Amino acid sequence: MTDHVPVTYRPLRGADREALADIVCRTWEFGRCEGLQTARRLSRSYLAECLSGKTYALVAETAGHPCGVIVGRTIPVRVTVRERFRYRWSRALLQMTAEGRAALDYLEAFDRADRELLVASPNCYQAELSLFIVDAAERGRRIGGRLYEGFTAYMSAAGLSRFFLFTDTDCSFAFYDRHGLVRRGVRNLEIQLGEGQVEHLAMFLYDGSVQ
Repeated sequence: MTDHVPVTYRPLRGADREALADIVCRTWEFGRCEGLQTARRLSRSYLAECLSGKTYALVAETAGHPCGVIVGRTIPVRVTVRERFRYRWSRALLQMTAEGRAALDYLEAFDRADRELLVASPNCYQAELSLFIVDAAERGRRIGGRLYEGFTAYMSAAGLSRFFLFTDTDCSFAFYDRHGLVRRGVRNLEIQLGEGQVEHLAMFLYDGSVQ
C-alpha cells in the first residue's frame, strides 16, 4: 500500500482499459485456472462486458496509473456499435483456443446465475452498478468509499433511485452490508477449474436506494 502517494479521481479514459483489465485479472485470479494469454483475454472480455452501455465511470488514480474504478449504467442498457464490436471481438479471441472456450464457459456460469437472480428479484431497477474494483495493493485508503460516493452522487443528480449489483463470496461483499444495501438473492455455484479442481462460491444480488 502506498499511503504517501495521493489519489486522484477522474472520468474513465480509453487508455485505462489495459490497466483495469490487469487489476481484474489479479483480483479474480483468472490466471489460477487459465494460461497467461487466456487469463488476459478473459479479463479484457469481462471488462468489455462491464463497460458496455456505461453512463457513469469514475477512476481512482495513483502515480499516474488507475488503481480502481466504479461503473454504472441506466436501465434499459443502451450499447453503442463500438462497444458491441469490442465485446464480440474479445469473445472471438477466446473462441480461438480450447482453453479460451473453457474460460468462456466459466464466465457463462456466472452470467447465467446473474440472470436467474435478476429475474427472481421482486424489484424494478433504474440502474446497475456493473463494475466496482480497487487494486488490492491500494486497499485501506478509503478509495472504494470515495468511488462509491461518486456513484451515489451521480445517481442522485440524474434523478435515479434504485439500483442493483452482482457480487459473490470471492469479493468484499461486506462493503455493501455496511453501506445499507440489501441482499435480495443468492445462487450457489460449482465451477470446474480444470484438472479436477472445483470452486464453490455463492453469487449475490444486492440492491440499494439513493435519496
